[in-house]
Amino acid sequence: MIRENSTLTTSTDPTADEGEPRSNAATGIQMRAVMNLEQGAAYLQVSKAHLSNILRGKVMGVPPLRSVRAGRRILIKREWIDVWLESQPSHGDQC
Repeated sequence: MIRENSTLTTSTDPTADEGEPRSNAATGIQMRAVMNLEQGAAYLQVSKAHLSNILRGKVMGVPPLRSVRAGRRILIKREWIDVWLESQPSHGDQC
C-alpha cells in the first residue's frame, strides 16, 4: 500500500537549499550555489568576457569579484556575487 504525504512543509530559510539549483525568473536559468563563468555572467546579466575582465580586475573603478580556479574552470559562489553586488555603489550614490 502506498500512502501519500498530505502535508507539505516549506522552509522560509533562504539558505536551507544551498546546494539545490534555483530558477531565476528573469533569465530562465537555474542558479546553483557554485557557478561557472557562463552561469555567473548570466546571473549578473553581463557577457562572459566582461565578467572575466571583472574577475581579473581590469574594469576601472570596479573591485575584482572573488573566484577560484579548478584547473581551467573558473568557479564563483552565488554568495560571493551577492556580497560583491551589495558592496557596489548604486548610480544614485555617484551624483
